[in-house]
Amino acid sequence: MTYDPNVPPADQRPSVSQPIIQNNFKQLNDIFNENHFRFNAADNRGKHRYSSYVEQSADPSTTATEGAVYTKDVSGRSELFYRYKSSGDVSQLTWIKAWVRFGGATPTIFDSYNVSTVVRVFPNYVITFATPLGNTNYLILITTKNQRYAPQARTINDCTINGQFSDPDVNVLIIGT
Repeated sequence: MTYDPNVPPADQRPSVSQPIIQNNFKQLNDIFNENHFRFNAADNRGKHRYSSYVEQSADPSTTATEGAVYTKDVSGRSELFYRYKSSGDVSQLTWIKAWVRFGGATPTIFDSYNVSTVVRVFPNYVITFATPLGNTNYLILITTKNQRYAPQARTINDCTINGQFSDPDVNVLIIGT
């Protein structure tokens, strides 16, 4: 059975439609459980498991007492934004565009997000993005255990970092607009 918003009818005694009312409560609990804990969950009742947003075609309007979190399309990707009160400024909340952890000697990718390859072109590494970035306004942060690396070049498709030594663990974080 599915949720029935017309139960109970105004002219019907609740005892007659009790099974349908009970089914409505079950359906609400199941629907709520999609991204919240169930109503009858002992510890986390009503708390979010996660939140999901439908892309908006335009920035939403807000009143003097509200802000809005929403998503919209940016270069073919759904990005998260916040709109300040009184239809004020809009700030993008999703800034991490890509990251990778790789071994400098091989270079073997240990873990990554939005990175398809890391290729050694001595003395550099070329990091190719799985999905091109919207622009070249991004920061390249590099951390290693032993050596020094420096950003050399950037495009929407890849970035190049200089690393003249083969550190066993290189971490690169791409943050941008």
